[in-house]
Amino acid sequence: MTDQSSNSTRSFGMDRFKTMREQWKQIPGFEFYEASDLGRIRSLDRTITDEIGRVRRLRGRILKTTRRQNNAGYLGAYLTARHCVAVHRVVWAAFHGPIPDKMTIDHVVPVILGGSNW
Repeated sequence: MTDQSSNSTRSFGMDRFKTMREQWKQIPGFEFYEASDLGRIRSLDRTITDEIGRVRRLRGRILKTTRRQNNAGYLGAYLTARHCVAVHRVVWAAFHGPIPDKMTIDHVVPVILGGSNW
């Protein structure tokens, strides 16, 4: 006979994030994109007109991140087909404003989150 309660999974400290609400703010210079305080980037619902005049409705979604080749492996997200932004920099810009000249953004990676510390 096995005890069901002994088979519980460990949460590794993530329980506190289940009750926390993710906050989203618009990314400056990108009207239809937002960054969250947890380091995620999303697009918003929008309507566009394509090259031949068709009106299309695009649904918003959470963007996938990728390791940037030209930026020491930092996470990036493509806001357009050719425009990849550094996630830690756009999160800072969305929540704190422009990055001051000659300043860098610290993107400490806590073990619990597996992501950046904004």
